Amino acid sequence: MLNSMVINKPPGSKWHPPHQDAFYVPMRPIEKILTAWTAVDPVFETNGSLFVVPGSHKENIIHPEVNVPDLTNIMYFMIPDVDAVAPYNKRVTVAPMEPGDTVFFHPLLVHGSWPNTSNMFRKAITSLYVSQESYYIDVKGTPLEAFEKSLNEVIKGMYGPDVGEIVSMITTKINKRTINMDYDPQYALNFFRERPRHQFRGLFFPNRTHE
Repeated sequence: MLNSMVINKPPGSKWHPPHQDAFYVPMRPIEKILTAWTAVDPVFETNGSLFVVPGSHKENIIHPEVNVPDLTNIMYFMIPDVDAVAPYNKRVTVAPMEPGDTVFFHPLLVHGSWPNTSNMFRKAITSLYVSQESYYIDVKGTPLEAFEKSLNEVIKGMYGPDVGEIVSMITTKINKRTINMDYDPQYALNFFRERPRHQFRGLFFPNRTHE
């Protein structure tokens, strides 16, 4: 498991426009990545259910993405050419779902979630899995570079430049097979040990509430 998140979508939440999970995952091979989306609350179309574009993963393309407009979290991205990539008549709503129901999908699948127009909360757990053979890639010059920049800015803003630098080193140099470990791992370990744990809560995907 690469990461896992609890996502709470309260009443009044906006939609999360079409996007791909591969945009957030600097790992390969792409066929060794899998997303699991598990309902915690009952899910209906009116309280922010998932929608998918069936077969979109077969194009084998990672679409460039931009920040979602009118949302406060700069970590949210969307495919800008929505009408071409995910026309309304091709979006299939994944609902209803009962607590515990799980959807598995390919990281290239174009998907999103509808706005929550109900008076109900819609909580879910997402987990992203990769194979033991998976490896990190350099995102420079790829569509993923935009997300890396936003992530670093969020981390630096919340925890200071030192934390941003450490996290960047750890996440980009962790795979010895492809990248030289040219930083001191003990320094990174001591950096986190010397600070209270609560300082690092929400370090990755802070306050994510839309998908």
